[in-house]
Amino acid sequence: MSQMGSFGPGGGGGGGAVTKFTADTGTAIPSIGNINLFGGTGVITAASGNTVTISIDDTAVVTSVTGTVNEITAAPTVGDVILSTPVVFIAPGSSAAVTTVGAGTNFLMPTTTSTAGQIIQNGTTVFHTYGTNNIFLGNFTGDYTLTGGNNLSIGFDRGSSLTSGSANVMIGSSAGSVTSGNQNVLLGDSAGSRLTTGSSNTILGNASADNMVSGSNNIIIGCGNTINSGSSYGAGESSNILVGNAGISLDANIMRLGTTGNTTATVIKCFIAAIYNTSIGATNHIVSVDSDGQLGLASGPESFTWNDVTSGSQTMVPNNGYVADFGTLITFTLPTTAAFGTLISVVGLNTGGWIIAQNSGQNIQFGNLSTTHGASGSLASTNQYDQVDLLCIVANLTWTIRGPISNLTIV
Repeated sequence: MSQMGSFGPGGGGGGGAVTKFTADTGTAIPSIGNINLFGGTGVITAASGNTVTISIDDTAVVTSVTGTVNEITAAPTVGDVILSTPVVFIAPGSSAAVTTVGAGTNFLMPTTTSTAGQIIQNGTTVFHTYGTNNIFLGNFTGDYTLTGGNNLSIGFDRGSSLTSGSANVMIGSSAGSVTSGNQNVLLGDSAGSRLTTGSSNTILGNASADNMVSGSNNIIIGCGNTINSGSSYGAGESSNILVGNAGISLDANIMRLGTTGNTTATVIKCFIAAIYNTSIGATNHIVSVDSDGQLGLASGPESFTWNDVTSGSQTMVPNNGYVADFGTLITFTLPTTAAFGTLISVVGLNTGGWIIAQNSGQNIQFGNLSTTHGASGSLASTNQYDQVDLLCIVANLTWTIRGPISNLTIV
């Protein structure tokens, strides 16, 4: 109150009774002889003897501010509580060194556990870093018991199977189900989606190798409407390279490039630069291709490896030519294993001459003539420069002479 009338004992008009109170706002006229003082919020009144004490209650403080959730506003009206945006917001129950949000600086989080150090959206964890140097981003990513480290997982439900696997990169919804595999790179929706224990795979493309479980050391690239690379793999296929090819179950150490056809994701022609008219340093060979697209060494004289023989004996190898370059007789022995259509050639050079020996069950046809079947049969030169080409007509066993330039001795 700012003003009061005079005070006096008793009532009536004689002696200084309180006649009127003048307050900051309004006035009041009390009943004669009565003064009542009551405390209120933040005010304490006390009476003792001839003294009345009016004081501020310093234990009454603001215990809460009601407003919009997660919103801090300023209200600079006289008499209101004024809130300002802090430079650093400290989460309730935390300290600045553990969980602070610095305006324009850093967002500091505690180490990830199953209950802390996570970013949660609508009740679902979307980011955490559990373990050693791991990063998990996406709904249901990662696990809170794994021992592996240095993993990166981005996408729905990725990395949740990890146990001891390390150094894996899984990007894409359902990319990989790695548990203990290491050093895999899986990129694309469902890329390697069933891979668990395989290691050192690079799988790129939606649904590529999506059935392979435990294969390792594969490079698998490509996806299409009709062909997903590696889609035929379903077990432990390893050490393969596939580009735009489904592969074949149980492949190992195979390279398959493209798929023949004229539909989506297939090819009908192949062009490879820097091959035509380019010299090579090694021995030249003719390469052929079969109906499955497999490349290999062609059979025929052009694919021969020629050998200069300067000692007394030589076991021959299919699709090889031999020059008899020794001063005494050289014994050439037929190979025990030879596919139909393979060739062998012998050419005389030095004065020693040559003889072709046989193994059990083998013989050499010279028109209607034949050497003796088995190890006792042979074919030999007569003159220094005699030569002969042999063609295998029954696998492993029977050879026939093609156009000799010689005078041969048949035994």
